[in-house]
Amino acid sequence: MIFINKDSLDPWLNLAAEEYVLKNRSEDIFMLWQNTACVVIGKHQNALGEINAQFIAENNIPVIRRITGGGTVFHDLNNLNYTFVTNCQAGGNQVDFKKYTLPVITYLQSLGIPAQISGKSNITVDGLKVSGNAAHVFKNRTIHHGTLLFDTDLNLLENIIQPSMQDFDSKAIPSVKAKVTNISSHLARPLSMPIFTERLKKHIQRHFQHEQSAQFTVEEREKINALANEKYKTWDWNFGYSPDYMLTKNIESDYGVFRISLSVHKGIVAKCEVEGLHNAHLASLLIKLLKDSPHYPGPASRKIENFASIDPALLKGLEKILHQLI
Repeated sequence: MIFINKDSLDPWLNLAAEEYVLKNRSEDIFMLWQNTACVVIGKHQNALGEINAQFIAENNIPVIRRITGGGTVFHDLNNLNYTFVTNCQAGGNQVDFKKYTLPVITYLQSLGIPAQISGKSNITVDGLKVSGNAAHVFKNRTIHHGTLLFDTDLNLLENIIQPSMQDFDSKAIPSVKAKVTNISSHLARPLSMPIFTERLKKHIQRHFQHEQSAQFTVEEREKINALANEKYKTWDWNFGYSPDYMLTKNIESDYGVFRISLSVHKGIVAKCEVEGLHNAHLASLLIKLLKDSPHYPGPASRKIENFASIDPALLKGLEKILHQLI
């Protein structure tokens, strides 16, 4: 197993690197890496059903879809990510969370932390989650990866990840909400993130009895960068890949309570219906603003600029209504 040194903190590049290794390398690979603040959603999730979209938009926190399943997670520089990409036999035990969480668990236990696997793929300490794991199979290769909450801003995490799938009619895979804790809170003695990371690397190398290290070549870095730009930074992948959904909400407004239903296809509002709103002009404006707009904070609101003659009071009412639909 080869350890690849990854010094990038760019979340788009790091997720692209995982896919590149899965599909273009033939060796067993192990990586440790960190991202600047971002939200990473599972491949089959509805992004807007998992996050506080208004908060994320206001704070410029990117939302990025990964190629593995599972739930939504928050990354920052006090969270550590680990990745194993290995060869497997078709029809065999291609996904094996126990095998690839075991060295992480034994490492935490060596620090005096009573870590254990919980459910199918989580690592917990005293019943609180410190790591979530996911996997994906591509031909004869499998990727297993996970997070490690070392000293993450848990208040920020709470503000960002706010599942609301009850508002959506969709086949998307919802996250399973769990109480979390930081590893640093359970250490007998303080440990810096760099030391924690280096010791984990050595522990895993000993576990798999292989200490070879490598770096991406210039050519590989160029291909990873291209993949990040062409896929991981795009609306089509991060939001448009969401399964189609119907969002129905009761809206409270200065014009009374009414209902709006949105049918969303590939992240774009394909159909909008307004029921119970007795202001026909407002209902017509809402449909014009929402239809064919990306379902995310901003696009529909920016369309208002095209209606220069809108009464200021009506404009304010429209903005309040749109805020409730994201």
